[in-house]
Amino acid sequence: MSAGHLQMMTAPIKPLGMYFFKTISGELPSREVGGRLYLDLTHDLSTPLGRKLSLSILNLIGDKLLSSAIESLINRKEFIKTLPRGKDKVFFSCV
Repeated sequence: MSAGHLQMMTAPIKPLGMYFFKTISGELPSREVGGRLYLDLTHDLSTPLGRKLSLSILNLIGDKLLSSAIESLINRKEFIKTLPRGKDKVFFSCV
């Protein structure tokens, strides 16, 4: 999930800004691609509680398109079966 799009930041983040985001986010699962920051929701979506939290928080944020996209992924049972299981860092549980 693109972190910048949640804040309407569609332009690439400059290196100092990326350093800042990574510093304040700590150990949250994220990746930098092309000057943009993406949050990894894989382990959030792999558990029933994580799926419920993810949708709840996305609805709270107010991004209906992103909520709808995540909900359509959650409804694909074959997709959910392919997600890795086990302990790992989760994003929404840290929020």
